This record gives sequence, structure tokens and C-alpha cells, in this order.
Amino acid sequence: MRYPLLLLLLSFAVVLSAQTAEKYAARAVEKLDKGEFDAALLLLNKAISMDQSNPEIYDLRAEAHLRRRNLREALSDYNKALNIDPNNPQVLHHRATFFYSMQQAEASLRDNNKALKHVGDNLALKYAIINNRGSAYAMKKDYESAYVDFLAVLEYDSLDVGALTNMGKIMDYLGRPHDAIAYLEKAIKHHPWDVTGYTNLAFRYLTVGRYQDALTLNNKVLELDDKRPLAYNNRGFAKYKLGDLVGAMDDIMRSIDLFPSNAYAYKNRGLVLLAMGDTQKACEDFNRAIMLGFTTMYSLEVEDLKSKYCSK
Repeated sequence: MRYPLLLLLLSFAVVLSAQTAEKYAARAVEKLDKGEFDAALLLLNKAISMDQSNPEIYDLRAEAHLRRRNLREALSDYNKALNIDPNNPQVLHHRATFFYSMQQAEASLRDNNKALKHVGDNLALKYAIINNRGSAYAMKKDYESAYVDFLAVLEYDSLDVGALTNMGKIMDYLGRPHDAIAYLEKAIKHHPWDVTGYTNLAFRYLTVGRYQDALTLNNKVLELDDKRPLAYNNRGFAKYKLGDLVGAMDDIMRSIDLFPSNAYAYKNRGLVLLAMGDTQKACEDFNRAIMLGFTTMYSLEVEDLKSKYCSK
């Protein structure tokens, strides 16, 4: 009779340990929400020491590691969670997002597709996965597939800010710049707190020659957040197009200070320097833009500028 009692006691201890682990995890979520990442990690380490069979706790610790930019540890935790539950759609979705952030589009697509097979009737998660997959398609420059995914999300929720913004990003590549603007205008109308939406719309205004509108919108972005390097860069380009070369240079220099590896900013500064008559320094900036990957990421524009102005 002692053995059944022993088994019962062991079972009770396991349940109690799991419950305590969940309490630690809940407290860790509170710490994450407050930005106290190290404290969250300590609590999650305790939780895992008490229950090593819960994939959600590993998934949560991966998020904490990401907040601390511990990328290797984050991926390790995602893998541990999926070793426990290989078909967990939420963890697969989170790992897919991680791969996307690491510029690994194929790995992101693989995890998103697997997550969709196992998401069941959780529609909110399903369409978050589809939106994520669309972003991975866009990274691969498969804009048609990305369009299909983003459209599916918008058919589910016409005001989904992520899908509206993503659709705005890819319309240019599909030769539909005015549709891009329409999607982004809808995004900021219904989500006026979304600084990224304003930034993307301002850039699209530049692409269709609406320089004053771009200037006004970038002013709005910088009122909301004065540490946005792309907003300074885009406002600088708008000022360049409107003939304010000094203001343009000030903005682009500020952008480079905040984001020194942005190839687009060096291209724009090169244009301003050309307009100011300093061809030598302009060519140095064009070379810098190419070195930072402008041609690979965007177009041959800087190569053409270099060929035209820097051939000697």
C-alpha cells in the first residue's frame, strides 16, 4: 500500500512544482511589461528549474532574451520549446518572427507554414501568422505571394495596422504607388499613434513627388519621437527637393548620427553635396552608400550617380 501512496505524493509534488513555475512565469510577464528584463530572466530561470516540461515558459524566456538582445540564447529557448512540443503554433510563429528579424526568410517561411498547419481555430493567431509569412515573402521579393497574404489578413480585419502598413510597403514594388499611399493613409487614420505608419507614408509621398506633404508628415513623426533616423533622412530629402539645402544637410547629418549604417542617408547627403557644388565629397558618400549595400537593397540609382559624376 505504500507504493500507491508514494506515487500519489510524487504526482502531487510535480503538480505543485508546475503551479509554482507558472506563478514565477506570471511575475516575469509583469517584469517584461515594465522593461525589467534581467529581473524577468531570473524569474524565468527559477520557473524552468521547477518545470522543464512547459514549452510556453521556454517561449517566454526566449522573448526575454530577445529584449536583452541575447540572440543565441533566444534561439536556443525556442528550439527547446519545440523539442517539447514540435507543433506548437505560437512558438513556431515566434521563432518565425525571430528568423525574419535575422533576415532568414526561408527559415521564417518554413516555421510559418508549419504553424498554419497546427493553428486550429485560433483565428487571431492564424492571421498573425499569415501576416508574418507575407513579410517573409516580401523579404524574398516575392511580392505577389506577399500581396495574397496581406490581403487575406485585411479580409479578416480591414483595420489590421500591420497588414495595412505591409501592404503599403509592397505596392511600390507591384507598380502601384498610389495604392500604397491609400493603404498607409488608412493605417494612420485608424491608428494615429503608429509612428511607423507615418514614416512609411511620408516616404511614399516622396516617391510620387509630394515633397511638402512628406515634409509635414515627417515633422509629425519627429514631434512624436525625435529619435527617428529615417524621419530625419526623409525630411532632409524633402527639403533638398524644395531647395532648402542647409536644412536638408542638417537633417541628413542628424539621421547619420542616429543610424550611421543607413546607405540611403549617404545617397541623400551625396545629392545635397552635389547641389552645393562639392562633387568630391558627394562621390565619397556615393561610394559609402554602395559599400553599405544600397545597390543590393534598393536599386542601381547610386551606381548611376557615381557613373555620371564620379567617372574621373
